[in-house]
Amino acid sequence: MRTAKVAELLVNGWNRTRICEYARETAQWGVSDGQIDRYIATARERIQTDCTQDLKMNYALANARLEAIYSRAIEAGDLRLALSVVKEQKTLQGLDAEAAAQIYSEEDNDALSAVLQAYAEELCADLPQSVFERS
Repeated sequence: MRTAKVAELLVNGWNRTRICEYARETAQWGVSDGQIDRYIATARERIQTDCTQDLKMNYALANARLEAIYSRAIEAGDLRLALSVVKEQKTLQGLDAEAAAQIYSEEDNDALSAVLQAYAEELCADLPQSVFERS
């Protein structure tokens, strides 16, 4: 309970001195500064763990949402939205051009381009011509 309160105070920007004063004067915990230091250390660990778990969960959730939107865009024949989703996923996953260049060789890139081109042609073949006409 005290560690949770200390974590709350840390998140709100309180420093060690203010937390010690709070423990002595407001909350009247009746503990030493050393014990408060242990509360602070435990609270910091808890905050770090929570943030790490939240980051992983938020990343997975964002990626899943983008995959769902991509699927719906393809089903609706909305290639612009599908491309936009691919770009967002690339950004989310840190797959910018510089990073991709470090991962893949030129031969890999050529092979990937060929596969993507064939996939795009296959997708376009099943779409009505009106999709490609400008309004």
